[in-house]
Amino acid sequence: MKNIEKILLGMKKDLYENHKSNNCIQFLQSTTLHYSICLEIGIGHFSNEHISFEKLCESIPKKFGSRSSIQTILNHAVSQNFFVKEISKEDKRIKIYKYSDYFANSINKWLEYNAEIAINIKNAA
Repeated sequence: MKNIEKILLGMKKDLYENHKSNNCIQFLQSTTLHYSICLEIGIGHFSNEHISFEKLCESIPKKFGSRSSIQTILNHAVSQNFFVKEISKEDKRIKIYKYSDYFANSINKWLEYNAEIAINIKNAA
């Protein structure tokens, strides 16, 4: 049980620390809808199957947010250089979203940091 407590304390610290500044992880952790959008775009980004607005709206549960909320978050992410919006090569009418290099690197570092903490706690047991 102490390991779970340490992991939860680490997660809480990470969450609270990230909300002190306006960075990628703070954006990711803002709301469930932000988190869902970042997950969907991240999966597409790292599998080279970038995702469109329509696919995002189909994938994300409706109770997390409306189409207009999704669009607002996407526009904010693009304006902050967290996401890149491009025209699909297959269909010029479709806009696709992917992580910016800055956002991808930040997410990668954050995931590595959290994995390292979990490993260290597990090994300390």
